[in-house]
Amino acid sequence: MQTPEAKNRYLPLGTNFTDTHPLLIDTEAAAEDIQSAAHQRIRAAADLLETFSCLTFEQADLKDISHITNALYLLVQDGC
Repeated sequence: MQTPEAKNRYLPLGTNFTDTHPLLIDTEAAAEDIQSAAHQRIRAAADLLETFSCLTFEQADLKDISHITNALYLLVQDGC
């Protein structure tokens, strides 16, 4: 069981699909480090969107589109 201090210090990411929270943000980390991690995820999503925009639906398999949108969702949600 977590102590009240640990519950206040660690903020779960919004992309957890279960009742447990395996991925957490340390709210006591330096603001620059948190912002850098968020920026890295948003930049990766933007880069993936740029690549995705160059494809046509004839070039992509339907399962690939699903995989790409899922990755984009996780990156953007975590970055936000």
